[in-house]
Amino acid sequence: MARRYTRVRHVGGGHLSFLRFCVFLVSSQGYEAKFIISNTRISDAGIYQCSYCFKSSTETRCSHYSDKAHINIADPSIPKPSIKVKPGYRNALHSSVSIECQGQEDDLNFFLRKANTGEILQESSALATGTATFHFFQVRSEDAGSYICQYHHRSSPFIWSEPSDPVKLIVEGQGFPKPSISVSPSDMVILRGNFNIQCRNEKVAQVEFGLFKEGRALLFRNAELHEAVFSLVNVKQSDSGVYWCKYHIRNFPFDQWSPDSDPVHINIIDPSFTKPFINVSSKGKFALDSKATIECQSKENGLTFSLRKSGKLIASLKTEPNGNTAKFLLSMGRREDAGNYSCQYQHRENPFVWSEPSDPVELVVTGESSIVILASCVVGLFLVLFFFLLAIVWYKRRRKCSTANEENQPVTRPLKCEASTDYDGVTSGVEQDEFTNGTDNDGLTYVVLNHQPPKSKEVAIPGNPSESCIYASVAKDRASGKNHCSPAAHENAKAV
Repeated sequence: MARRYTRVRHVGGGHLSFLRFCVFLVSSQGYEAKFIISNTRISDAGIYQCSYCFKSSTETRCSHYSDKAHINIADPSIPKPSIKVKPGYRNALHSSVSIECQGQEDDLNFFLRKANTGEILQESSALATGTATFHFFQVRSEDAGSYICQYHHRSSPFIWSEPSDPVKLIVEGQGFPKPSISVSPSDMVILRGNFNIQCRNEKVAQVEFGLFKEGRALLFRNAELHEAVFSLVNVKQSDSGVYWCKYHIRNFPFDQWSPDSDPVHINIIDPSFTKPFINVSSKGKFALDSKATIECQSKENGLTFSLRKSGKLIASLKTEPNGNTAKFLLSMGRREDAGNYSCQYQHRENPFVWSEPSDPVELVVTGESSIVILASCVVGLFLVLFFFLLAIVWYKRRRKCSTANEENQPVTRPLKCEASTDYDGVTSGVEQDEFTNGTDNDGLTYVVLNHQPPKSKEVAIPGNPSESCIYASVAKDRASGKNHCSPAAHENAKAV
């Protein structure tokens, strides 16, 4: 029977070597040979290939060599590189991201790998600076995850440094709503006390929440009914600071996170700090629109004081570097400005650690606001002026109506009758001498005229002698300005 053996070719260190191992036909599934290299040395690094051969009594035939396998040796004596993500480890989908790797020497080749698979993703050379940058110009959801990098000297391509520490690349996916965050019982926590941070997501189910502080992940919790509660007990000064949370879907193939929640500030009250003293001007009683001065003082210098009303922050003020007093000037413009005030302080080097509150002082606001009084006066003056103008308009209208009524009444005027010829052929002239007013039953005004003695004169008798006008009712037509003698007046004259 012909024997079959496999040989492995190793190229490394500038020489070629062969490993031979003889195997026999064991099944129809094929042939396999395993070469174990134990207690590896630097010289074991390099490129390996294998082939198989048939050997009979008359000849030996071998296959071509396989593809190359690179065996790299990590040398612990070579410093491992540093790694960081720019601009930050949290990045929006389709944004531009870079991962920077840095070694301690020049003339290096860097390799970027996914930490969970070890797969080489990118290669970059750092010839002069010792730093290589790997770019993701439009980061995708599948780019999220943990990354490491390694390097080797260009002169020793199979001798590598140890991997860097892993760095996390988080891709904040579109469509993930921002979570809400709250603190209970309060964001002011006594030293060695306890507090809870609740993170909530209303829409996405089966998520895991992460609690972060100053860019560092602290705790992770699986959400129950869309909410995760992080409890911090027996807190220290170092537990103060800014917290936020976010979430990602559990068992999701990509490390895709929601946007950050709004931040919350955790302040620690240290009873070892000296309690501040508070003083208020005018014994705490103020009129509306007056000014109140509240003075906060401590035994230490270079502090930041905060004034609170019923526990709510109103204002903050820094003292002078060598001063220990802060004066707050308040305007008592509303009755709501009355209440209980207290002050606290913090050292500038640790803005989240506070003293205990001072004893409260009560501010009382009395009297009426000058603004209200002025507004009332203005309204009253406006009403007086309005009614005065209204009275003037009413008086003018009434006077105009009275004048119009007087002009429409009939007036009595003396009546002039032109000279006429009587039946005796005598021309008589009538002139106004004196008259007597009278009114008949028809409401007509009339006058009684005195006749001059007739003078005899021969005249031609006209065909139609004119009648003498003795009584006349006179009324003035205001529109036309004409006088009228009615026929009834002529009839009355003839009767007389």
